Amino acid sequence: MNLENNKKEFFQNASHELKSPLTCIIGYQQMITEGIVDKKDEIKESAKKSLKEAIRMNGILSDMLSLATIEAHSSEPKENINPKELILEIVEALSLEASRQNIKITTNIDDEMLYASKNEFNEIVRNLIDNAIKYNKENGSIELILKDGVLTVSDTGIGIKDEDKSRIFERFYLVDKGRSKKSGGTGLGLAIVKHICLNNNYRIELESRILEGSSFKIYFK
Repeated sequence: MNLENNKKEFFQNASHELKSPLTCIIGYQQMITEGIVDKKDEIKESAKKSLKEAIRMNGILSDMLSLATIEAHSSEPKENINPKELILEIVEALSLEASRQNIKITTNIDDEMLYASKNEFNEIVRNLIDNAIKYNKENGSIELILKDGVLTVSDTGIGIKDEDKSRIFERFYLVDKGRSKKSGGTGLGLAIVKHICLNNNYRIELESRILEGSSFKIYFK
């Protein structure tokens, strides 16, 4: 019964989250096709907003697929991976998004091998950095430390209230809905991180202070 309730809640939340950007896209396109906006600049702006909502919808669907895959399997096959190499690749891929807010990302990573799934490690790192970018301040910073099998991702963001700390790993839970929508947040990133940790018995810790920032720790060993 619990499983059925969880499935029902998931699909209800998913439908709600997908309906919002879809409604926006339909609205903008109707305005264009019906001639409500007919000036070149107005049409361009409506098309730009439609694209932004389409990208947001794509992000939601992508994260939903990742989460469904993770929940359907206990864990992926492990191998010896080079975490430093993988982290630097992800940082490079997300550097453009960070630069838009003048956020500086620094790394302090030991030269060590980890026995883990490469895909799952990438999912954890990507989602933690992505979350740190979305909820950071202008001219803020993000620091990644990997030492003795413990990954720490710290930011100088808005922080998390005590009453939200127990819920941020829930599917579709957004600490700041307005900010999340603006930045394209799906509310699934931390749920993905949590499920990977549960599947592999990795410990996850959170420390956060309002207006000072947050720090997530993942214990891979």
